[in-house]
Amino acid sequence: MSGGVEATGSFRRLLKHFAMLGGGKTAAGLTGLVYLAIAAKALGAQQLGVLVLIHAYALAFAELVSFKSWQAVIRYGADDISRNRPGAFQRLLRVCFAADAAGAILSTALAAGLAFVLAPIAGLPPETAPLLALYSLVNLFTLKAAATGVLRLYDRFDLLAMQAQLTPLIRLAGAIIAAALGWGLTGFVIVWFIGAAAAGLALPLLGARELARQGRWGGIATGGRDARHDGLWRFMIFANGASTVKLSGTHIPPLLVGGVLGPAAAGLYKVAFEVANALIKGAQLAEQVIYPELARLISAGRLGRAARLLPRASLTGFAAGTLFTIILWFFGEPVLARVFSEEFGEARMLLIWLAASGALAAAASPFEPTLYAFGKPQMVLGAQAVSAATRILAMLLLLNLIGLTGAGLAAFIARGVTLGVMVAACIALFRGRRHDKAGA
Repeated sequence: MSGGVEATGSFRRLLKHFAMLGGGKTAAGLTGLVYLAIAAKALGAQQLGVLVLIHAYALAFAELVSFKSWQAVIRYGADDISRNRPGAFQRLLRVCFAADAAGAILSTALAAGLAFVLAPIAGLPPETAPLLALYSLVNLFTLKAAATGVLRLYDRFDLLAMQAQLTPLIRLAGAIIAAALGWGLTGFVIVWFIGAAAAGLALPLLGARELARQGRWGGIATGGRDARHDGLWRFMIFANGASTVKLSGTHIPPLLVGGVLGPAAAGLYKVAFEVANALIKGAQLAEQVIYPELARLISAGRLGRAARLLPRASLTGFAAGTLFTIILWFFGEPVLARVFSEEFGEARMLLIWLAASGALAAAASPFEPTLYAFGKPQMVLGAQAVSAATRILAMLLLLNLIGLTGAGLAAFIARGVTLGVMVAACIALFRGRRHDKAGA
């Protein structure tokens, strides 16, 4: 009975954190739709597609090269805090920040250096290559992963919710000005850059502020020099690979759409993706909220309580996703046509399939952080690699067979693969750990 009560308490705490962070993300998402609608009306599908491809190109390099060190901060930091090892925690943060900085510099150099070569392959007009190279400098402001881990570890989802507002609010204000003054594509690119850079700068400042509040900032540059975290680099390499492959699902698809169908199709894809992405962001929020809780429970050996959280969180996410998809089935086309313009109404079926894939992502959201909490990032990498390969191959086939809708169907197929593989991996881990305890 007590285990069920504890599981219920954990679930309620997760719902509280999810509501807090979700409220901020929902507001940010609605603001994002408004500034995207302004850009769509001011630029049209063709030039909006160019803007989308420029942004996707730069961030694709950021995802491919940059370290996603927040997983390591939570995985090892939870243990350091529970065992009262402040020096070890500080050393962990230094290592993670150094990895973030190296990734940011390398991704910027590669994206800017290859812009003139890769612009035509991505479906961009040759004259946009200089703009593409300059926009790649936004990757210098991606030094945020370690700070994100700190805020999640200390349950500062309120600060994360506030930070989530920066980019959309700046882009909304900038889009209004750019549209009113007729700044055109270059003006919107500048607005998008400023929004991303401001949000990237805010997270390290918030993370440092929270560390100071927790009494962990003093001696941050020198603390724990002799401390060691067994398997840290192995964990970071696998976790980075898994996150890179997973997030490629955000930035690679519009590049594929642009390369196969042209910039206008990429603009249609972006609009449909942002409408459907309200659900996908919800799934990502669930992962962020549940990971610290699972890390604490599994670190303490409370497997039963952790196991009981998973089906409840998964079914809750899937139910919300299914409801959202049904709503878009009836109202998706009017939303696209009236909020953006008539030409965007063509993306209705793409929107439906993307929303359905979001329902599967919501169902899968508790299982990835479970694998990380068990210290098995290689399993996450394997699942995401299979999913990404499935999606890319399906897109290349379906885009040529059925056009833009094929991008949504490919996303649905890939999410289904991810869900099946991760559920099977989690079941095997829980059974294996229980068997080990029984044998001991």
